[in-house]
Amino acid sequence: MTTDVLSYRQYAADCLRQAQEEVTPDGRTIMLNVALAWLRLAQQKETATERVPDRPLEAQAPVA
Repeated sequence: MTTDVLSYRQYAADCLRQAQEEVTPDGRTIMLNVALAWLRLAQQKETATERVPDRPLEAQAPVA
């Protein structure tokens, strides 16, 4: 897991904590939506990272 993904998840957790402290329903909804956006970004980054090979394609091909 990359540092970015961990940071995004931490931002989401921070938003959830702030949502619990919000006084108005609209404020809670906004913070929950922001938390969800951070979690989606973390998932997208994680998925993109999994698709990128660690080595260039030419280094993956067996040498004959």
